[in-house]
Amino acid sequence: MQRVVGYHFISILKKYYVHIDISVVSCNVLDLHFQVYKKPVFKEDSYLELYRKSKKVFNSRQLQALQRLYQWRDKLGRMEDESTG
Repeated sequence: MQRVVGYHFISILKKYYVHIDISVVSCNVLDLHFQVYKKPVFKEDSYLELYRKSKKVFNSRQLQALQRLYQWRDKLGRMEDESTG
């Protein structure tokens, strides 16, 4: 299936773009098809990266709420994720 989609994509490119190097395009298409998404590993302090990026100052109660929300959202996201990775 992946090669068929890649071939179809290349045939469209050939039809509409006359001056392209098809060998480069076909290599790039195949590279994209064979990439595997790796889910980030959840760690207890993963929320701290979000906290640092926010550039806000939280009190201990707010920080604990952020930690719990982050943990809940990560768990929910992983349960609803449809990918096979």
